[in-house]
Amino acid sequence: MLLSAREVLTEENCANKEDDKGHNEEAEMLKKYIDELLKQLQQSSSSSNQNEDNQEQNDSQNSDNSLNSREEQIQQQLHNQMQEALSEQNQASQDYENANSEFSNDSKNW
Repeated sequence: MLLSAREVLTEENCANKEDDKGHNEEAEMLKKYIDELLKQLQQSSSSSNQNEDNQEQNDSQNSDNSLNSREEQIQQQLHNQMQEALSEQNQASQDYENANSEFSNDSKNW
């Protein structure tokens, strides 16, 4: 839209495309204003793209951190389960040894 307006201003050389030597001062002022708007839009667009890239990078890092956190949580749960299983196994072994020693120490009553 802005480019179309700029084209209209420069069609009959009311405003010059290359410099400010057009024959209509108001047309030159409008062209200059349009050029400034176009420049601002371009800068805004490039900074917006940069912000989007930064946001994507942050999202990726947050996702990685989330995965690492989840992985650590799972590893901790696995470690706890292994400790619990080892403790149960040790207790079962101890119970077996205690029961076996009771039977072997008993004198035969028959």
